[in-house]
Amino acid sequence: MQDFKDRIIEITKQLKVDKEKTLLLLSEADQERFLSSILRWLTNIIFQYIEGRYGEQRSIEQRRPYHSKEHTRKVMEIVGKMLEHATPKERFLAQFAALFHDTVEEFKDSKMGIRIPEETNESDSNELFVVIANYLNRQCSKYSLPLLFSDEDFKRVALMIKTTKIAWNFQEGGPDQPALIECQRLEDCALAFADLGMVGIDPDEFFTNGQLLYREQNINIELRIQQHLIDHKPFSIDEITDFSYRFQCWCKAQIRFVDYSKMRHYERDIQRLTEQDRSIVAKFFSTENFKLSREKYEELSARCKPSNFYELLKDFGYDPELVDQIAQPLPIPF
Repeated sequence: MQDFKDRIIEITKQLKVDKEKTLLLLSEADQERFLSSILRWLTNIIFQYIEGRYGEQRSIEQRRPYHSKEHTRKVMEIVGKMLEHATPKERFLAQFAALFHDTVEEFKDSKMGIRIPEETNESDSNELFVVIANYLNRQCSKYSLPLLFSDEDFKRVALMIKTTKIAWNFQEGGPDQPALIECQRLEDCALAFADLGMVGIDPDEFFTNGQLLYREQNINIELRIQQHLIDHKPFSIDEITDFSYRFQCWCKAQIRFVDYSKMRHYERDIQRLTEQDRSIVAKFFSTENFKLSREKYEELSARCKPSNFYELLKDFGYDPELVDQIAQPLPIPF
């Protein structure tokens, strides 16, 4: 990995670590310094990869408007704040999992974007976080630093990432994170709460990101709309009617998601935690935030009519200048 040797030597000098020390024998301040330094270095590499592979310079079908480095950064930030009370090692594991949870997963798809050392064996795992963690462990051992990951740590990081995966709960009629049932501690749940819990944490960000997620998940619609904007070509009445209806369906789906998230995160999953952990989560989630998130989508849903189409494009994050260039009055029936 690029410049890891220099970085690891620098950390060694800062901490004056000798061969007899393990991470647990370091003071908490040194643990924090050591792990934060590793995480910052690794985050820069992964963010460069995300930007290079999914950023604005890529073709429209390759971009990820929602699952970007900004999403990853925000999730890592919330996880860090939720776990301020935790040990440096616990916080490091959760933020490490957050770094890999969405945008960077499979090793086979990532070699082209991240320089993996020759000594890294492809058979280590198909999951990039395992490949990187094994590499970090080998380098720490080589330079007489404490190993970052135990066998148990590998399992916990894998579980944290697994908790963010969504499956449809047919019994309750909504999206679910089934792996959360395996978690009893906030350290293991924080990533899931931060990833899909923005609805109860920051209504404005949930609302803005919701439109980006729609565009990412509906690439055929995205390509058609972008082509109109690029070509400065007005939309037909049929297209306006179709897209307005699709936008409204998305808003209604988001309203259901808000209701289900409130029931799931705020009223069910949190109950498995200790009283102390519940009080920490309560500082981030609030019934008022769920209410505001719902109201934002109710208001947008009511405006999802053909007569508002060009303003809807702006609501869904399209360039206002390009939209205004092709906007035109619609016939009276609309």
